[in-house]
Amino acid sequence: MDIADEVKKLRTEMKMNRREFCEYFSIPYRTVVDWEAGKRTMPEYVLQLMKYKAHAEQKRIRAQNDAERRNSEMSVRDKEVLNMQLVLIPILAEAWNKSYSELSDLLKKYDVLSYIDVCYENYNSTGNQGIINDLREYIEMQGGKIA
Repeated sequence: MDIADEVKKLRTEMKMNRREFCEYFSIPYRTVVDWEAGKRTMPEYVLQLMKYKAHAEQKRIRAQNDAERRNSEMSVRDKEVLNMQLVLIPILAEAWNKSYSELSDLLKKYDVLSYIDVCYENYNSTGNQGIINDLREYIEMQGGKIA
């Protein structure tokens, strides 16, 4: 495949018209027209750099789309539970006089975040102190100690 065909192929794969392609790569329109017509040729390394940039951009867009899809797949309840967990972390750290690292270890060891998920509906009508007391009791029932 000659360079003219490869330029056309790259532009087609990127789903761009010539104007968009030129703007994306900051290349004069007439230059791209001449490349695609075979009237001018570009150095091979320029084509490789263009392919690299296009590939990197496609990879970035895929990653962004995947992240957006994962975020949109979370139910409203899951988002609310996550928010409650995030809000409770500094409250628990202060109430139990723990560093975030110590609190993280405690939450992991006794799977407290999953317990918050299970109790979420009840916790919605409970004040912070009630939640703190319930979580302390939950940990202590499993043999853990807060103080």
